[in-house]
Amino acid sequence: FFPFYLYFFCFLFVSAFSVYLFARFLQVGISAACSVVEMYGAAIIGCGSAVVYFSSSKLIKKCGVDDVTEAVPIHFFCGFFGVLMAGVLTTKEYYKEVIGIYEDAEDSCGGLFYTGKLNQLEANFDFCVVTIVLTGFLSTIVFGSLRLLGLLRVSDMEEDGETEM
Repeated sequence: FFPFYLYFFCFLFVSAFSVYLFARFLQVGISAACSVVEMYGAAIIGCGSAVVYFSSSKLIKKCGVDDVTEAVPIHFFCGFFGVLMAGVLTTKEYYKEVIGIYEDAEDSCGGLFYTGKLNQLEANFDFCVVTIVLTGFLSTIVFGSLRLLGLLRVSDMEEDGETEM
């Protein structure tokens, strides 16, 4: 019910391709928290993802980064935001159902909004940092190897479409 209003809004003010991107960043933003937040939490995360996406997209373009697929604003920034917001809006009830609670942890299992404690938010932030470090390390190995082998980029003629494939 909620996303259809957002699709309609996007369709009125931006291109059809942007509606597709809008659906993507909403999906990425809420994916981390979809099983542990209430419906209004999902709406908050979705609206926040919109702000994060548009802001980070402009920042990436202003920095001169060539990201034609909008992968960085969608997957990095909206994903990071979604994981952090899961640490804020996770309910105790859903946390218990989905993840389970070990002995004597009833009061600390849940998001900052419901428990008043930073445990979940800190764990989610640490997860984001480890994911960024691991992804950066593995990407450096893969793309560094491709660069050394001369397979990272196609020639300018191929990029401009001047050769037949």
